[in-house]
Amino acid sequence: MGEKPVLSDPDQAHVIHGLETLDFLVEQDIFMAETAAYADVILPSCSFAEKAGHFINTERLGISNSEMVRVSTRRGTIEAPTFVTKRMQEGVIFVPFHFVEAAAHTLTTTALDPHAKIPEFKVAGVKVEKVLQPEPEVCV
Repeated sequence: MGEKPVLSDPDQAHVIHGLETLDFLVEQDIFMAETAAYADVILPSCSFAEKAGHFINTERLGISNSEMVRVSTRRGTIEAPTFVTKRMQEGVIFVPFHFVEAAAHTLTTTALDPHAKIPEFKVAGVKVEKVLQPEPEVCV
């Protein structure tokens, strides 16, 4: 519980292959996620708290709450709305990996942490840009 391997694992093809070769899969989640497509049985679940949004220190970029940003690494690019907070260390952003609309694993590598033997998601150099919305057309 609490994992969404089809979306969050950095080697998505490996996970999908593994799920497709299972004899039987039970999925339990608080909402239908991508992994559920491979499940034989889906059980409901609940959470005491679920929070959406992306945290970013945006003062120098002039970005406000809910504005769209483009986050890029040499591995990929996503666009997502911001949740602005002063609790983040300057120069640091946080992107949750739970949402297909802005899958953080597209930004990260498939390398494993040498000690924990888990995917090395936690750090990536990124470029953050404000996504400019097109001006509405004026009909005269």
